[in-house]
This record gives sequence, structure tokens and C-alpha cells, in this order.
Amino acid sequence: MKKLAAGLAAVFFLCAGCAILPKSDFSMSAEKSVQAANLSADATKTLAGLSEIEEAIRDYYAHERRIPDSLNALVPQYLAEIPTVELGLPEHRDTNRVTNYDPAVLIDGVVDGARIADTGGWGYVHKDRQVVVFVDCTHLSPNGTPWYTRQP
Repeated sequence: MKKLAAGLAAVFFLCAGCAILPKSDFSMSAEKSVQAANLSADATKTLAGLSEIEEAIRDYYAHERRIPDSLNALVPQYLAEIPTVELGLPEHRDTNRVTNYDPAVLIDGVVDGARIADTGGWGYVHKDRQVVVFVDCTHLSPNGTPWYTRQP
């Protein structure tokens, strides 16, 4: 019985020691894979939200014959709610906040990243017959391009 107790104590000691061993290359690789998968899922949700908003703007324009002044004009008739931007970045929390921008943020019809506030939410700008909805973030997305340049 003493041998069994000593053996169990040795096994317990070895197992307890496992917790202080450094992470293996495999576990670090698995952790990085999980983080990458989470970022990819966040990006997919955000781009799906961008598609929802763009479709709602098209519907709004088709029925109202004008461009909405803000994204809030879409809710609730054309969009149940403003989708949440999920970037998975420590610099930004998940949010459905919208920043309306002056048309000067566009250069040749494209958002100038140097002129945006990097809020981590949605950016919205319109002029004449052009409407641009974008992720108001200058950080890189999982595909390596700045978020504000991403398309659904």
C-alpha cells in the first residue's frame, strides 16, 4: 500500500509539474490557429454587416428616391439594426457606432485613410450620387489591407 501511495504521489507531482512547463511548439501553433480563426470569423461578420448596410441603402434609394442622410435613417424599415463591427483588435471594441464624414474624406471617390478618425465603427459619406460605407479603421485586416479599403 505504501508503494502505491508513493507511486500516486510521484504521478501527482509529475502532473502538477506539467503546469509550469513552457508551452510546446504544437500548443503555441494551435493557439495561433485559433486566434487566426477568430479574426477570420470577426472579419466575415463585419463584411456581412457591410453587405447588409449596402443592400439596405439600395432598397432605401429604390423606395425613397434619395440617398439617406445617415445610416440611422435605414432603421427599422430597411435594416433591423446597425450591424456590429467586430475587428478582433485590442485597439477597438465591437461597436455599431457610425461616424458621418464630410465628402472631403473622398479623393477620386475613394476614402482617404489619412482623413478618417479610426473609430473602429462604421464610416458613412455621401455626395451627389455616390454613397460610401466603410469600416472606420486604419489597422490591417486579416488579408493585410487596411480595414477602410475592405469590400464585402
